[in-house]
Formats: sequence, structure tokens, C-alpha cells
Amino acid sequence: MFERALPEVYTPRDIAQAAGVSESHIRGLVQHGEIRSVAAFLAGNADPKWECYIPQKEAVRAVRAIRAGEAPGGAGLVGTSRFLSPALSHRRPTTVPLLVSTSLHALVVAALLVIGSLGLTTAEEKTDPIEKSDPVRLVFLMQPGP
Repeated sequence: MFERALPEVYTPRDIAQAAGVSESHIRGLVQHGEIRSVAAFLAGNADPKWECYIPQKEAVRAVRAIRAGEAPGGAGLVGTSRFLSPALSHRRPTTVPLLVSTSLHALVVAALLVIGSLGLTTAEEKTDPIEKSDPVRLVFLMQPGP
């Protein structure tokens, strides 16, 4: 593929902007082999920095497939291997659940402090001491257990 000249290359950010999707989606497709990077085309052990660049033909094919609503499906995945590959991971936002959880816990602590300070948790029942108690007699039967 690179016989005569170096190809025009694009980053996942460039492809994401052209296709109208998130950059993390494109990076996931590159990691799963749906979009082949320059390192995938190089023979042998390629430098890892080439994983960040996609050749022009591959980038155009991927953008056209994504815009058409299809999976880019590179040549690296054939047959049922698409079904057996792990799903693309999407990062969930972590700030909103953290804020909601923190505020709910703070609300519960505040409610417990208010209830405790109002005296609503004290028992008003008088307890009389037992003057004379009969000894408790326990009966043990010698029988086989269950």
C-alpha cells in the first residue's frame, strides 16, 4: 500500500468530525479493528505511534460507512468474528451520579441530626426494676437431633 509515497493520514478526531460522531467512538472502532490504522498495514512490529493515524482510503471508507449508518467493518474482521468481539466501550459521565449520591447522603445525615437534636428519639417509658425474680428453670431432653 505504501510502495511509492507516504499516504495522507488522518487522526481519529478528524474522522469523527467528518462523520459527525464522537472521537471515542472512532478510537473504539480503531481498537477493535473495524478501522485499520497505518500500523495495521505495516508488516512486522510497527511503532505504536502509528496506531493514531489512519490512511486516507481507510478514512474515506469509514466516514462513508458511518454516515450511511453501517458498521465500517474492516478487512480484519470476517465472518462471525464481529459478533465475538467485545462491545465498544462508552465512557459514562461520572460527575452527575457522584453529585446526586453525595447530596442524598448529606440529606440523610442532616435528617438524622435534626431528628436527634429535637429529642424525638428518646423513650418516655418508665422502667421499674424487678424486685424478686423467680429462677428460670430449663428442661433439657436427651433425644437425637434432626
